[in-house]
Amino acid sequence: MSKNWLFLFIILFVGLSSQAQLSENFLDGDFTTNPTWSGDNVLFTITAGELNSQSPTAANYYLSTPSTLAANAEFIFDINLKFATSGSNYVDVFLLSDVDTLTNPQNGYFVRIGSTQDDIKFYKIVGGTETLLIDGADLSVNSSTNNPFRIKVTRDATDLWTLFYDDGI
Repeated sequence: MSKNWLFLFIILFVGLSSQAQLSENFLDGDFTTNPTWSGDNVLFTITAGELNSQSPTAANYYLSTPSTLAANAEFIFDINLKFATSGSNYVDVFLLSDVDTLTNPQNGYFVRIGSTQDDIKFYKIVGGTETLLIDGADLSVNSSTNNPFRIKVTRDATDLWTLFYDDGI
């Protein structure tokens, strides 16, 4: 399956209880330091505190940043897809991955925004095989020009994952 738009690990806030936190809001206009994002840097810009893709064609590309946060964690990010999603045109946001080069991750967890069902789903990937863990409501990603969402994923100490999203942002 071809993925035309693939933004990986674009996380605005990641927290681990109250013990530690990684926070990124892009208000400084820089994703190269504090924290350092790596990947396809030339295909992203920041405008008015928002990270934007700049690929001139459909392509797979990503940014990633290291984090040691995994258990008892909360991942919150805002995203706005300004295109119609489909089975080959969607976004995967990796929360955890065993590699930082995210063009072909083998193990991890990710949120898929858009798909054939135009929904938001949560997956686990092991050995390159995706397994659906949480299936969102069909047709929730329903615009061809404006799909703003705040997405929150939590993982507790017993490895229970929950997915929340709000399109009212």
